[in-house]
Amino acid sequence: IIVHPRDSILEVFEKMNLHNVGRILVVNLDNPKKLVGIITRTESLKP
Repeated sequence: IIVHPRDSILEVFEKMNLHNVGRILVVNLDNPKKLVGIITRTESLKP
């Protein structure tokens, strides 16, 4: 399960909930094999 840097945080949470996962990979839009980050539920809730 992946998202791209341009995806909104709402889209990210929807994918997390749909697939019941606590973290999701952020990949390069032009090269989906290139990991650019990881978003977790707990990190995304920090101020």
